[in-house]
Amino acid sequence: MRLRPKYKMNLVKQIEQAIFDEYKSYSSVEAYINEFIKELDWDRIGCPIQFNFKIQYKKNSSVIDLTRTLLDMPQEDLFTIAIDIGINLPMILPSFPTFIRILTPAEQGSSYAKEMFDKAYKLVLEDPAQAIGLANSTLESIVKHILENSKVTIKYNKNNTLYELTETILKEFNFFPSKKLHKNIKNIGSSLLCLAREIEELRSDNTFAHGKAKDDYVIDNSLYSTFILNTIITTGLFIISFFEAKYKLEYEPKEQINDEEVPF
Repeated sequence: MRLRPKYKMNLVKQIEQAIFDEYKSYSSVEAYINEFIKELDWDRIGCPIQFNFKIQYKKNSSVIDLTRTLLDMPQEDLFTIAIDIGINLPMILPSFPTFIRILTPAEQGSSYAKEMFDKAYKLVLEDPAQAIGLANSTLESIVKHILENSKVTIKYNKNNTLYELTETILKEFNFFPSKKLHKNIKNIGSSLLCLAREIEELRSDNTFAHGKAKDDYVIDNSLYSTFILNTIITTGLFIISFFEAKYKLEYEPKEQINDEEVPF
C-alpha cells in the first residue's frame, strides 16, 4: 500500500511534531532517529555498506533535516517510527483507538490488557512474532476479566488457555456450538472457537513463546501480525460489547467520589 502524497506529508508533519515535542533538541532527535537505522549489507571485511535509510542534514549544516529524513525513508520504517512515537495509523489497525479507549473500563479499573496491546501495537511491524504473543495475551486478559465478574455464573481455571477460556465464555453467552442453537448463532460460536485455537497455535508454534529449534519457523512478516491484531480487536470489541449488552453493565470507578469532597 503506497501512501498518497498529501496523506504522507500530513503524516510526516504529525511525526515530526511529536518527535520534537518529546525530545526538544536536534541532537536528541537525531539520536532517536538513529535508533531505527539498520545495517542491510556488509563488505568483505564486515563493514556495513548499506542501510535501510540515511539521516539527511540541513544544507551547509550538521543539524538533522527531520522532514527530508522522514520523507526519504522506506514507508515501513516511517510507520514504525509513527507507532513508536504514538501516532495512530488507521491504515494499519483501523479500530485501534476505539479498542484502546474501552479496554481499561472493561477491565474494571485495571489496565493489563491495555498495556499489553499497546506493546503489541508498537511491535506490530518491528517484531511480528512478539506482537502476536502479546495480542494473544490481551484477548486472554479480556476474557478472564469478564469471567471474573460477579454476574458470570460459570467458573473457570486461571491456567486455562485462550481456547479453553473461549469455550467457557461461549457457554456463559449461550453461544457454545450445539444442535439447540440457531444455525447462525452456532456458526458464530464455532468461528470464535476456531479463531481462538488458531491464534493460540500460532503463538505457541510460530513465535518465541516457547523454545525453538533452528529449523522451526518464526513469524517475521508484519502482514501476519497486522492481520492477527486486527482480528483480536474485532473479537475483543464483540466480546466486550456483547457482555455489556447481555448484563446491561455500566462500569463504575473502584472508589465512589463524595460530591461534598469535590473541590469545585
